[in-house]
Amino acid sequence: MKRKPMLLGKRKTIHTIHKTITIGIIGVNSGIGVTHTSLLFAQYLNQLKQKTALVELNSTGAFQSIQRAYEGSHLTLEDRDFHMKGVHYYKHHESIHLLNILSKSYDYVIMDIGSCESPYFDEFLRSDRSIVIGHAIEWKREELIDFWNHHKNESNASKWMFCILFSNKQEVKELNKHLNKKVYLIPFHPDPFILHPDTSLQLSTILNS
Repeated sequence: MKRKPMLLGKRKTIHTIHKTITIGIIGVNSGIGVTHTSLLFAQYLNQLKQKTALVELNSTGAFQSIQRAYEGSHLTLEDRDFHMKGVHYYKHHESIHLLNILSKSYDYVIMDIGSCESPYFDEFLRSDRSIVIGHAIEWKREELIDFWNHHKNESNASKWMFCILFSNKQEVKELNKHLNKKVYLIPFHPDPFILHPDTSLQLSTILNS
């Protein structure tokens, strides 16, 4: 009897490479709203059913506080990561390995890098989407202007997006003139875990610009 070819009837498997989009978020100073903005983007992407990781690349310990508030008495301090509201959080530690996180087939990996003085600044430069947080108020806008003047010759600087929290349209308009760059105003949002439609619309605009 004639033998059947070995592959006859077997489905051919096509292997595709999963592309993870990285978002690096950095502030021109500390305490400017980088973690708040990172949480907003993480919740927005989770609403879009995107598999999202949020990585703490700074030493503020904010993720530990978030986990404690969320898990309460069930918190295990030794845990280096946790899941909350559909997002996978990675807390900062000395041996954090970004390549291992990027290998886990996330759709998006958001990096909360903290201030521009961070030792992880190179990760910001390598990000697919690079977001800078600053102030638009007149007596603080110089920080953002100085940051841009210092870094505008970086290879991908033309793609950086500038975002402002806790400001108004007139102040952002003035900052646009000084930077000669588009600046996005993120609406006032006291709870980053509950998104409003106007915030979601602005975050969509920023990611797709």
